[in-house]
Order: sequence, then structure tokens, then C-alpha cells
Amino acid sequence: MNDMNGNDQSLTKRERRKLRRDEQSKEFAQQGRKHRMKSVASYSAIFIAVAGVIYGITVLAGSGGVLPPKSMNPHIEASPSAHIIDTPMPLSTYRHMFEHSDGEGPPGVHINYNCEDFDCSSDLIDKLTSIAEEYPEFVYLSPFENMSSMIVVTRLGKQEAMEQFDEERIVNFIKDK
Repeated sequence: MNDMNGNDQSLTKRERRKLRRDEQSKEFAQQGRKHRMKSVASYSAIFIAVAGVIYGITVLAGSGGVLPPKSMNPHIEASPSAHIIDTPMPLSTYRHMFEHSDGEGPPGVHINYNCEDFDCSSDLIDKLTSIAEEYPEFVYLSPFENMSSMIVVTRLGKQEAMEQFDEERIVNFIKDK
């Protein structure tokens, strides 16, 4: 026979206490399982998010290689020492030339080359120099380290990458054709 609490009166006091403890243990175990499931779900979501970020970085890093910038930001109000230099131009100065060459002229165009990682012909730099000298008011020539192409011509918002010298393409880019 059961009392108002659902306890079986035929059981001894000790048996009823043990039965209550067993029921409480079952409830506690169920709550623990629910908590563990929530934790596993939380950790799984975090793991998936981190894996996605790592994957994205890996894909982006491996897909395009290194190219010169084609935006002005961030930049400083500084001009390079010359339009034709044989050392890499600081990027903040490089970007400033997109705004206006020499601090007041028309927007600049950069001819970049990478003869460290590519087999450049012995006269490549001379050929590029002669093109840059045709446009002394706004064309710059300098090496660009670790660039993924041999030659890249850049202006604000645009680039032309080349694996070999192509004077016509370079001049057309400079003239914005």
C-alpha cells in the first residue's frame, strides 16, 4: 500500500530510504548526461569554428601568392627618393603614390619586378627602366620582394601580372588602356 508521497508502506524505512537515494542517483546521472551533452556540443561548435578559420587562412594564403598592394590604405604623406630605385619601396610610401605622385602630381603607376625568385634576363631591368623613364611624372620602378610573379604593374585598384617581359602590355597598362 502506498502513502500520499507514493511510498510503499510494506517496505521498511531503510528500504524506502535506499529507494529514494537510488531515484535521486538516477536523476543526478540524467542531469549529468544532459550537461555533458551540452558541453560536447559547445566544444564541437568551437572546434568546427576554429577549424573553419584555419582552413580559410590556409586557402587564402596558398591561393594568390604575394602581389604588391593596389590600395592606398594605410599610407603616409611621403615620396620615394626617386622614381627608379633598386631597393624595395616602403609599402606606406608605395601606397601614397597611388594618391598622387611626388605628393602633388597625378596618381602613380608602379612597375614591380622580382629577379630574386625568377630568372630575369640580363637586360630586363634596363628595359623596364626605359619604359619608366618615358613617364617620369608618375611611373615608379622598384623591386618587390617575394612577389609571386616576375613583373607586376600596379595602379590604384588595378594590377597586371606577367611571367615575362611584355612591353606592349606594360605601356597599355600605364596609359590605362
